[in-house]
Amino acid sequence: MSLLDHFLDHQSGAQQNTNVPYSTDLRESVCRNLEMVLESRRSVAEVNASSIELKCSLYNYGMGNLHRCRNSVEISEICRDLEGLIQTFEPRLQQIVVELEQIDEQHNALCFHIEASVAGQNGEREVFDTTINLTNSTLMIEGYQP
Repeated sequence: MSLLDHFLDHQSGAQQNTNVPYSTDLRESVCRNLEMVLESRRSVAEVNASSIELKCSLYNYGMGNLHRCRNSVEISEICRDLEGLIQTFEPRLQQIVVELEQIDEQHNALCFHIEASVAGQNGEREVFDTTINLTNSTLMIEGYQP
């Protein structure tokens, strides 16, 4: 359970529901954390490469500029950035692969396919199909309703 989930449980006075499988709780917790990380925007000032601690700090929390999707080189760079961001700020996910599925110009959105192994879950792969709306900076993870 993430620190945020622990805090939310205590805030609401909620008891653990023993009827819900642990994997469902874990998936919802991971989705909630992914949503927070990917909806956040980090500072436009780049972090110095020698500042290892700063790269893993809240200063570097959130997505960079996604409006640079003009060619395949920039798209692959964005996918690598997303992989690194998830790896840094969602340590329960391992072997992360991010692929751009579609650029939806009609809705000004980017659709990503995120696949990863959840730590401690026998190496089972989880899929988080994610749509990021660039107009209003909202995010939707398929199958997850906050």
